[in-house]
Amino acid sequence: MKYAFSALLWFMLLFNFFGCATITFNSNYQLSLSGVSHPKNETYYYGNQKIDTVTDNPKYNYFFEDSLVKILWLADSRQITFSIENKTDYIIKILWDDAAYVDENNHSHRVIHSGIKFNDRANPQPPSVIAPKGIIDDFVFPADYIQFIPGNENTAPAWVEQSLIPVTSEKHVITESSLDEAQAKFNDSLKVNIGKNYQVLLPLQIDNTLHEYIFTFTIENAASEIE
Repeated sequence: MKYAFSALLWFMLLFNFFGCATITFNSNYQLSLSGVSHPKNETYYYGNQKIDTVTDNPKYNYFFEDSLVKILWLADSRQITFSIENKTDYIIKILWDDAAYVDENNHSHRVIHSGIKFNDRANPQPPSVIAPKGIIDDFVFPADYIQFIPGNENTAPAWVEQSLIPVTSEKHVITESSLDEAQAKFNDSLKVNIGKNYQVLLPLQIDNTLHEYIFTFTIENAASEIE
């Protein structure tokens, strides 16, 4: 609320001086962990599976748990972060070269994670190893959503990360009377994304057995913020 008030106050000052102002609307999506699936594996007993909200860790908002792992998740329009706990007495390997991000159109994308340089995003990635009863924190991001933009006389070269969710920001030159109308139109453009699903395929090798967990995230709500 404090951020929104400051942005509106700045808009009013600009409007008082110039009669109009350039406003940037940014999207604020709320995603939930709506489902988890994996191919049945008779070698292991997964036990009761649980999906719920996280109440004791401000970095994450949902968790999944079965007899093998407990994974805390935070998904937004920029990246998907997680913390995975190995509940077993075996080493767990995350097989990154077999992992994938699946977008809203069911297109599968290779992913990168923590420690991988953008220049190396197309190269083979060694597995992450989780010790028995151990925990690691990481993230997933589609490798082809990263683009290098050469610099010019006005801008420095930079790596740019595409948003995971379409329609994330818009700039408008508006007057005071058109602010509400412009924001309402932007909010309408966000609503078309409500209900869309995004998935993360996370292959875990446990005791030489492959477990391909598929985590589904759903956009539950969308609103705008003024920059």
